[in-house]
Amino acid sequence: MSGRIISIISTIFFLSLPIHGSASPPDSLNTYDSLLVHLDTIRTTQARNYKGANENNRDSILNEAREAFTASVVDSIVPHWMGTAWDFNGTTEKPREGMIACGYFVSTLLRDAGLKVERVKMAQQASEKIVKALATKKEIKRFRNTDFATFIDTIAAWGAGLYVVGLDYHVGFLYHDGKGVWFIHSSFITPKCVVREVAAKSLILASSKYRVVGKISANNALIKKWLRGESVRVRR
Repeated sequence: MSGRIISIISTIFFLSLPIHGSASPPDSLNTYDSLLVHLDTIRTTQARNYKGANENNRDSILNEAREAFTASVVDSIVPHWMGTAWDFNGTTEKPREGMIACGYFVSTLLRDAGLKVERVKMAQQASEKIVKALATKKEIKRFRNTDFATFIDTIAAWGAGLYVVGLDYHVGFLYHDGKGVWFIHSSFITPKCVVREVAAKSLILASSKYRVVGKISANNALIKKWLRGESVRVRR
């Protein structure tokens, strides 16, 4: 991640990330609301930069936008949600208030990062449809009855970035920070809350017989939709 993006994000609301959801409560919800306003300012600034870029530097500006989008989700938004209780029917839109199901966790965080998604409709889809709404075919890999170590090695080799992973009965984010792979999700097993855990140690990831993964940060069309404020539709 470029120094410029790190500087932008860290000057606002960067919080350290615990492995499980046992951190002390974050600042007030007003702080979260203020964060979202500031992140939208970053998005619109990136959009202006991309629109005004010439052909020689447009790719580099798009890559900077990709990093800003990923940082908005992982470094800024996720910490506020750590420890928010899981429930199968959870639909809260407020971190640490109420409960949230796995699909709503994914769709809500993407919306709060500035991606124009149909929050409720996306959350209620099968996990594979969520992945297909966010990644094109070339950015999707499927693993059926694949050895878990092989699965983790494949994601590690795929490279740094933000992913969405659909399982037999679950959905969440995978985040490759360039050093290791993390699973960020609203967990239906203990501690039954939003957690960020080492992917290789996740019981939920390991137990699923089917895994479909989309590298959403690599989807140029999605990043452009984020920049332009264009809608992301759930695929039929």
